[in-house]
Amino acid sequence: MKKFTLYLLAMVAASVMLSCDKCNEPICTKPNHNHTKSPIEMYVTCPDWSLYNEYIGTPYLKTEYPIIYDTYSGEFGLSYNYDGMAGVTKFAHNRQSLILEGPYGTEKLQITFRLYLPSDIPLELNKKYYFGNVEGVNTADGVVVPNCADKSGYELKNRIILEKKVEYFESTYGWMMFTRLDEVKQDVNHKDYMMNMEFEFVALDEESGKELIRVENGKIEDNPGGVMDSNSPKFNNVYVGATYYDAAYYSYTIRDADESAYLCLPAAECDDDITPEDVFARGVVTDLTPYFADNEWNNRVATISDCIEGLNANTSYKLFIAAHDKENDKYEYCIKEFATQKHGAEKRHEVVLSDIDIETLSSDKVTLDLIVNYADLLCYHICEGDSCNCILSDIESGMTDIAFDSNMSFVHSIYPTFEIEGLKPNTTYHLTVKAANRISTAQKELTFTTAQ
Repeated sequence: MKKFTLYLLAMVAASVMLSCDKCNEPICTKPNHNHTKSPIEMYVTCPDWSLYNEYIGTPYLKTEYPIIYDTYSGEFGLSYNYDGMAGVTKFAHNRQSLILEGPYGTEKLQITFRLYLPSDIPLELNKKYYFGNVEGVNTADGVVVPNCADKSGYELKNRIILEKKVEYFESTYGWMMFTRLDEVKQDVNHKDYMMNMEFEFVALDEESGKELIRVENGKIEDNPGGVMDSNSPKFNNVYVGATYYDAAYYSYTIRDADESAYLCLPAAECDDDITPEDVFARGVVTDLTPYFADNEWNNRVATISDCIEGLNANTSYKLFIAAHDKENDKYEYCIKEFATQKHGAEKRHEVVLSDIDIETLSSDKVTLDLIVNYADLLCYHICEGDSCNCILSDIESGMTDIAFDSNMSFVHSIYPTFEIEGLKPNTTYHLTVKAANRISTAQKELTFTTAQ
């Protein structure tokens, strides 16, 4: 039944995709589109598959009819200083849904690439990188790349694998050559690159040395992907949360940086030439050192939540956030766009306050928790009895603050826990919790009796 359900879902997805127009964009950003152009081709000789210099390829980066829950994108990944290993470069790529018109009809294959360049072999264009057992192979037109090892000593194997259903061939030797690696800015929140490459490989039987498969004249064009430097700062979970007519809240997590900065400008005043150095020179700088003390598992990770005030109503903004690793003198940054609310518009992001829950209750203390969203203020008032008969001025003056990350509450729901001590045994108390922000307030009440 489960398989049948998934089949129906796949058929529905396919029918939806049939109604989409194929696009020729370098990087397709339209919802549910999988038609990004990126030709890949190769010529394969494989007696076991009855292939003799047969063409295999596809003009598209992704399959036209995606598998349900399949998030594969076909984008490559290139990492400098991989896993913190100075000078090591990792290239990883996988292409699916390659079309083979073979003797048994249309079949789909996939190909996987892994290349690890050691510190003494830089990544260069138009250079063949040979790998594997190249004994007897003419490598004069390139450079031979040995296998690397990671920090644990595990072998990082250079290879190409061609798969068809449950059958696959792994390269005995081969080469890859990059002919294009250009940065393109298709999304303000991250950098995209375009890659062209060429490749060939041969797989031999380990015992007999018989040639099992030969892949020649392999080419990939206009393949998008991402490039990162593991020794550079890295952003995670960058969010713009609640926005009001005069303020916006944001948060981000940064690793491997000593300081960060932000610069918020009206979108109409921005240009495309703002650099991370500009953000530090013109923006608000934060020393990250105080944030490291709370991260015992990694003292180079910090989470920042903040509020930008003094904004104009009904205005589009760009938020530039930059980070700097002083030791390596490397920068990284990201960009987020948002718009403030209109004056007098329908209220959004009013304070949210859940019911109060009792975690533990004893004769002299109680531990409580709740959920709060969009709150600058969170406090409580407690008095003896089934209800509160205190006058308003006494309640206001007798409020006790509850510790919580107020800025983060405008980005995510916060779950504060607080404890009230010094209570009397076998006594009934009435508790009032109040939360507030610039446009609204919320209040919850709870009555409880302490233990004997």
